[in-house]
Amino acid sequence: MIDFFVAEKSMVEYSSKMEPFATKKLLGDLHKKKINVRVLTTDRSGAIKNLMRDVNKERIARGDTPFVHNFDSWHFVKCVAKDLWKAAKLRKCIALGAWIRSVKNQIWYALASCNGNAELLIEMILAIPQHVAGIHTFPDNKHFKACHHGPLGSVRVKPWLKVGSLAWKKLNQAVRGFNDSRIKDLYNMTEFQHTCKNEQLNNIHNVYMPKHTFFGPPQARVRSALTVIDHNCNVNRPAKRDQDGDIVYDYALSRDGQTYTARPVKVEKNTEWRTHIMEEVVEAVRTGTVPSVQVPTYDHLKVFGKRRAAKPDKAAVVAATKARSRFRDHSKQ
Repeated sequence: MIDFFVAEKSMVEYSSKMEPFATKKLLGDLHKKKINVRVLTTDRSGAIKNLMRDVNKERIARGDTPFVHNFDSWHFVKCVAKDLWKAAKLRKCIALGAWIRSVKNQIWYALASCNGNAELLIEMILAIPQHVAGIHTFPDNKHFKACHHGPLGSVRVKPWLKVGSLAWKKLNQAVRGFNDSRIKDLYNMTEFQHTCKNEQLNNIHNVYMPKHTFFGPPQARVRSALTVIDHNCNVNRPAKRDQDGDIVYDYALSRDGQTYTARPVKVEKNTEWRTHIMEEVVEAVRTGTVPSVQVPTYDHLKVFGKRRAAKPDKAAVVAATKARSRFRDHSKQ
C-alpha cells in the first residue's frame, strides 16, 4: 500500500460523496507523484463509475490516456450466489440449490477466459441459464456458439431445469440483475481484477479502528497509518511449512455443507514494528523529549462544515428559551 486518505463528512455535501471524493483525491496525488495508473479496480459502485467517466473525459481532453475502470469479479459472483441461495429456499426452487456451485464455476470461467472481450463475456454469462436447461449450442450468438465442455454423461445427479420454470426464472434474474444492471456492469469486468487484498486490509483496519467506537480526524488518520504499516509488513507472508518442508494446510466447509476446501496456513505475523514504536516512546520518556509529529488536518478541504454561531449572553438565551417553550402556561400570560 503506497498511499491512503481519510475523508471527512465536512469535505463533501453529503456522506455518499465521501468515497468518490477520496478516490479522486488519491488519483490526483498519484498523478502528482508521477505514478502511472492503468487499471482502477473498485467495488460495483455507481458513484465511482460516474466519477471515472468524468475523470476520463478530463484526461482525454488533456491528451492523457484514460483509466481502465474495472469492477471486482468476486463481488459479482457473490451477489449472484446470494440471490440463488435465497431463491433455493423456495419450495418450487429446491432443484436450483444443486446448481449454485456449478453456476459460480461457470461465471468464474467466463470472467477468466473472455480475454478482454466484453461481448464474449456477456454471451457466456447469458448462456448459463441455457446450460442448466440442457441447451449447449447458441447459433444466434456472435462469439460464444457452444459450451466449451465435452460430452456430458447420460447418468446425471443434477436434474436439468425446465425453461420457464420458477427456478429457471430466478436463475435468469440473478444473472441479469434488476433492469439488466449486472449485464451492464460486465463491460467493467473484462480485466478479471480482484480486490481481495483490500478486503484483507479492511479486516486489519477494523482491528485498529473498530466501527463501534468514534474517533476524531487525527486519531482516524493515525490509526489508518497503523493499519498500513501492519499490512505492508505482512502482505507477502509465506506459507507455513512442517518439519518435512511441506506446506501446512487448513480446510473449511462450504456453505452447502458438501465440499471441503483446503488453503495454506501462513506463518505468524511480523509485529516487530510495534516493538520499535514502543522503544521510541520509552526513549522519549527517558530523555524527557517530545517528538515533533504533525498529523495532516486537511482544513483547506473542509468547506461544507457547519459554522458555529457566536456565543450570546446567557441571560438572553434563557429568556428566549422560556418565550418559545411549548410547556409554558399560557393562562398566566
